[in-house]
Amino acid sequence: ADLVIGLVHEGVEPTGFTKDVDAVIAGHTHKQRNEPGQPPVVQPGNYGNALADIDVVYDKADKKVVSVTTANHTAAEMAAACGDKANRSA
Repeated sequence: ADLVIGLVHEGVEPTGFTKDVDAVIAGHTHKQRNEPGQPPVVQPGNYGNALADIDVVYDKADKKVVSVTTANHTAAEMAAACGDKANRSA
């Protein structure tokens, strides 16, 4: 595969994955996490209070992932980014 993103529901650390895994979205603990590493691990918390964001730069000519960055964005940040002035999620 050109890009592999793991989706796991157990407590996970950014170790123990092969180099073929580019990023991991985690769950289970209901805590927000954004941990660099190979691969980076991101977890958006619980009850929709955050959105996990994974940005991938892929080189089509070389057919490889160039970089992966991860972040968590709160519901309020997402509402503001979408132009929701009332911020109904706060």
